[in-house]
Amino acid sequence: MKQLLTAFIVTTFLLCSTQGWSQPPCKGKNRYNKCLERIEQATSSLPVCQGHYTATTWTDCFGVYTHAGDKYFGEWKHGKHHGQGTYVSADGSVKEGVWNNGKFLYSTNPNTPPFGDYSMGEKAYKQGDYNTALREWKLLAMKRYAPAQLALGNLYAKGQGVSQNYKTAAQWFTKAAKRGHAPAQTKLGDMYFEGQGVPADDKQAFKWYKNASGHGYAPAQSKQGTMYEQGRGVPQNNKMAVRWYKLAAKKGHAPAQRNLGLMYATGRGILRDLIVAHMWLNIAASQFNHMDAMNERDNLEKKMTSSQIQQAQDRARLCIAKNYKDC
Repeated sequence: MKQLLTAFIVTTFLLCSTQGWSQPPCKGKNRYNKCLERIEQATSSLPVCQGHYTATTWTDCFGVYTHAGDKYFGEWKHGKHHGQGTYVSADGSVKEGVWNNGKFLYSTNPNTPPFGDYSMGEKAYKQGDYNTALREWKLLAMKRYAPAQLALGNLYAKGQGVSQNYKTAAQWFTKAAKRGHAPAQTKLGDMYFEGQGVPADDKQAFKWYKNASGHGYAPAQSKQGTMYEQGRGVPQNNKMAVRWYKLAAKKGHAPAQRNLGLMYATGRGILRDLIVAHMWLNIAASQFNHMDAMNERDNLEKKMTSSQIQQAQDRARLCIAKNYKDC
């Protein structure tokens, strides 16, 4: 029994140090105790499995089993994974959720759909069937699946399948944003920026844009640039605006490409360069027929020679071919 308990403690410590547990690793001197508490919460108060693994002895209990580099820690019934448990394969892949008679049923990890059908909701939404989209996404959102929480918030913001309600939309965006979902963080930033569903607050808007930018999310990086350009939530700083516009532009984000082109055209935050300005405006205009960028590019051409325009067009083609890198 002493050897079994020792093995259980060691395995628990190791598992809590990997990605096999959805929550962040324990920190500090209470690392092991906190991890053990998490496991106890997942066990539904089942006792620890006794003795060596067998199909007859490991039933209605919680145990940790390792074989050929694979690890399973969770509930057992008649020697099979049954109930709440996490399976960590030798290749690092993880299945965390509910099992039945050895088969994985659904995930309880907030980054994986636990039940419901997200893709069915997407398909219904594209077909204008907002009621079906609402039903599928709400099931997932209630289980803390961040993409569904974002999608549900968008339905409330647009009044699709439900009465338009910015406050409810902001609540769903907040739930997903707090789970580290970059698109939701950006939407929440938009709500604070516009004062929709929440009091207008530039500092809060910048905070959420900054969080999403930390994930490398281009739309948030572009909006962070706008905050610097306009001096909203932060001191006005054109150089910082250019920096964030560049990061987003190089990821193919058309609004950032347009804004970067305008900064080059006016020499704000960077040396004025009409050729580079035309290049970025032209690239932005080529994406989704961006009308503002088209008009601004055409107006810029009135200040350029035919040779400069040709150089800009050549550079735009090369930039696109290089996937916006080293432009």
